[in-house]
Amino acid sequence: MMPIGENKTSDIQDETYHHIATFTQNKNWIATRRQQLETFGVTSLAEALPASIRETIAMAGRGALEGHGIRRGLTKYETGDTPRRMRNVRKDDIDASAPIITQIYHSSILRDLLTSIIAETVLLCPYEPEQYLITRLEYEGDTQGWHIDDYALALNWVIDSCPTDLGGFLQLFPNSIPSATNSIAKIHYERSLYNYPSLPLDVYLIRTDRNLHRVYPLQAATLRSVVNMTFAVSADFHKHINHRSIELLWG
Repeated sequence: MMPIGENKTSDIQDETYHHIATFTQNKNWIATRRQQLETFGVTSLAEALPASIRETIAMAGRGALEGHGIRRGLTKYETGDTPRRMRNVRKDDIDASAPIITQIYHSSILRDLLTSIIAETVLLCPYEPEQYLITRLEYEGDTQGWHIDDYALALNWVIDSCPTDLGGFLQLFPNSIPSATNSIAKIHYERSLYNYPSLPLDVYLIRTDRNLHRVYPLQAATLRSVVNMTFAVSADFHKHINHRSIELLWG
């Protein structure tokens, strides 16, 4: 299947290509998103992506979750044994059951948009199992605990959102990276926390390698589901990356 923007044979492809290109070329809009990303670690790109394609992604994601979702859980030693409890769908199952997600991920026009925002060439994630995944929080206590990602960017497409009082919203400590001399406890004490809501059909970009982040635990049974797309920058290709936690979580 050809990436959107490289073969505009359908109305949806043509609409999507031109819609995204309009925002990519809007210098003021790009500058605002870049500032938000640098200041808070996250920014919404929903405006730049047609509602029709966001709805299509949501429907495909729900179908993949119903057919291939598997409950998983672990704790992550590198970030203070913080928990991961969720249902997820792996890349191979997405390729088989929701090819529109595969198509959108490989779209050059989407990477052009991200490149304009971060002012650095955005590349496909070199570790294929992490390129795109689907996660669903559904039970009380489900969460994605505090962590920093191996690769630079995550583009998250909201499938199901939940009210703020039920949790499920994103939390970040902007420009904070845990280390041997900068523990999660120290970051909590010294840095300001930024909360980002779970909004219906939102699409938000996170600079995941520079901003400690988590999803606030669900306070009751509800649904908070996203398609997560991972992108890299050139520096990621020169890191020694251990994919152990991803392999344990995704099976």
